[in-house]
Amino acid sequence: MQGEGRTAVFDADFIELIIGAAFHDLGKVWLRTGHQDIRQRARQYCQAPQPHADFSSCPHCRREFGYLHALLGYIAVLELIPEPWRNGAAALVAAHHRAGGLGRSPRVLMVADRLSAAERVEAEEAEAGNRQLRSLLTDISPEGPVSPQTPCYFPLRPLAVDRAALMPGPALSTGAEAAYDRIWAGLTRTLKALGRAVGPDSGPYLAGLFTALQLYLWSVPSAYYRDSADISLFEHLRTTAALAAALDRSGVSEAVLDRALAVNDYSALSFDLIGGDVSGVQAFLYTLTSRAVARGLRGRSFYLDMVTELSARWVLRQLGLPVCNLLYAGGGRFYVLSHPVPDEEFDRLRAELAEAFLAKFEGQLYLALARVRLSGSDVKTPDRYTEKWSRELGAELARAKERRFANAGPGLFTPAGGGPPEQICAVCGREGADRPLPDDPERRQCGVCADLAELGRELADARGIILVPAGPENPPGRLWPFLGYRLEVVDSFERVRPEPGTVLYVLNPDAGQLGRLLELFGGPGPKPAVSWRFLPQAVPRLGPDARPDDGEHPLHIADFGRLAARAEGANLLGILRLDVDNLGRIFGRGLGQRATPARYSTLSFLLRLYFEGVVSLICQALDREPGALYLLYSGGDDLFVVGAWDLIPKLALKIREEFGAFTGNPALTLSAGIYLADHHWPLYQTAEAARKALEAAKGRRVDGRRAKDGVNFLGRTFGWEEFRQLAAEAYRLKGLVAAEPLPAENRQPGRVLLHRLMGLYRLEEQDRGRIRRPNGRPHYGPWVWRAVYYLARLADLYRQEELRELARTIHNDPGRLEIYAYAARWAELLTRKEVPI
Repeated sequence: MQGEGRTAVFDADFIELIIGAAFHDLGKVWLRTGHQDIRQRARQYCQAPQPHADFSSCPHCRREFGYLHALLGYIAVLELIPEPWRNGAAALVAAHHRAGGLGRSPRVLMVADRLSAAERVEAEEAEAGNRQLRSLLTDISPEGPVSPQTPCYFPLRPLAVDRAALMPGPALSTGAEAAYDRIWAGLTRTLKALGRAVGPDSGPYLAGLFTALQLYLWSVPSAYYRDSADISLFEHLRTTAALAAALDRSGVSEAVLDRALAVNDYSALSFDLIGGDVSGVQAFLYTLTSRAVARGLRGRSFYLDMVTELSARWVLRQLGLPVCNLLYAGGGRFYVLSHPVPDEEFDRLRAELAEAFLAKFEGQLYLALARVRLSGSDVKTPDRYTEKWSRELGAELARAKERRFANAGPGLFTPAGGGPPEQICAVCGREGADRPLPDDPERRQCGVCADLAELGRELADARGIILVPAGPENPPGRLWPFLGYRLEVVDSFERVRPEPGTVLYVLNPDAGQLGRLLELFGGPGPKPAVSWRFLPQAVPRLGPDARPDDGEHPLHIADFGRLAARAEGANLLGILRLDVDNLGRIFGRGLGQRATPARYSTLSFLLRLYFEGVVSLICQALDREPGALYLLYSGGDDLFVVGAWDLIPKLALKIREEFGAFTGNPALTLSAGIYLADHHWPLYQTAEAARKALEAAKGRRVDGRRAKDGVNFLGRTFGWEEFRQLAAEAYRLKGLVAAEPLPAENRQPGRVLLHRLMGLYRLEEQDRGRIRRPNGRPHYGPWVWRAVYYLARLADLYRQEELRELARTIHNDPGRLEIYAYAARWAELLTRKEVPI
């Protein structure tokens, strides 16, 4: 394949344009620190015959820079960017508000800036308003924009996998300048380290630059004087750089740029928005049969994410675009903003990707690649941009998925298969089994499943991932190379020896560690392109359950049997599948007339932040040693968790509760499906059962309309508040019973109470099926009197006032028996005594 394992080579002018776009508004951060020496520093760079005392009163500086933040950005470039790009990038930052006398690159940057945040109007440097990033999740809904009940603001802190950094809250009343000071100090330290470590190596430098900007500026608002401060400065800078790169690559003429700047006519500007969508994900992850699949699931999930990332990076290399043009990659999808790609070149990209996927995955996975053409007016006009992004591109991807491997060529028809039955893999069912299963040497697995299991084990202690360009010395293997790279897991950054073109991902980064990491590569030799990604940390270990005689180690990942044994009560697994309701409509309608490229990017990132960052923290806080929860996948807008069954309902409730706190918006909801299973059952069966439970939850209706926002558990769908009450009743009933009645004076009723409540509810169901009560009136049948009589007798026998209260509740509200019956079923599972596995 063309371009495998290579880094795109950019000329100096192009690199200066990208750096200039990335820095063009960076002076705002410096300005917001409130440093006393800012105006003195600005005076030092004044080129007037008599340097100004104040920027706003200097005609020369106003003419050259327009705004103080542009002058500060100019100074920052001169002090932070290495040669040979320093002067060219500084000139672009200085000119991005200049009225005239501009070359082509400054005009490209100015047009890109206007398109990135389409509605923004610049103001003087004296900004007023809250200086935090307001979460745009608070004022969107599936039906369109809404007025937030209470705005939420993200902390002014660098990115870290820490609740204090990730969760929004009320606005700061004081301390904003000090927070900006810390951000600015950390960012400038890191950028200086990047310049020292990488030098004039464009690929690693641009990657490190955008990584540093995202880690430090993700929660800094782009503007807060006129707008609602809901676009992060990083997303504005990144989107501006992507638009500038695409404009430059398109060869747009100066006349077209001038018309856009002079009369706001953007119709002659053209872009391609390219989408990639991996299909076959469910089969790849969950169509597994062996009890040992737990060891390989983490590796499978991560491998799938890296396949998506590699595919996106391959497209960037083929088109000669920098990393900033990858707008999003996750959940099996990616989006690239590009210059217009000729039809024959796009067909080639499709064909080569189809061939690569067919060769590596034998048809199990397929990448649909599609694109839509955008004009500058489409980007500038919110409803047109929404139509292109969420509807037209989605439809094109759907059509491409319906024609899998249509571009693959004759290799699609090469015969395969035909091996003897003993060569069938016991894990995935494919041919080529040549290795014994660790827990069952009589059965065999294929090399792919074995390698994915090993990848999962290595990830449990990983600090990073490196992608190394594959050359002739790397013969084709089971997992790697793919699209020109092989992957290696890093447990110590000190041992990394980069090759030319190496990409290093820091897992679950703390912004403060980035500068220290870059210093490791300050010596001679090739430099890595440093990026980052989240990796869920909820991984159950064998711990004291490890059997050394069987080759087990306490740090090995626990199998499903051990997870089931760690549950309270019944030895069952719980499977949780959960996702955001109405996500397509949220993206298609939620932003309304505020839909801009930067806002779409901000929205995507915030959802990623919750599912990849916050959910992992929730799992860790709820888990019990040595681990009873296995976060197999969480990203984009959905998740899949397997664990001890008793923790799974608690986890679902906590995720929903925290999602409400994260969004601050009751219009954004989640639905979940929970399925309980024997740990011997094949994963594909339990995954499918959990999927059906999720679909049932999404079918929840309130007052005749489809409301979603529910959870399906024990075969019945509940609203979240109803489910919370159910959980409280279940644990209350658990406290009322014991495995056997106790002879002591204050003895408790046995589990027969639970079975009697369930039996009475079955009678109520039968009776309700025969008699329909009009207008929703409560139905009083014989089961009501039986329930009241039975509970009253138990209350007298066991001296339990709570049982009398239960009887009164059912008498006054017969409909409550249903909740008590499901709570009894839950409590029955919690109090079940089983032989240890």
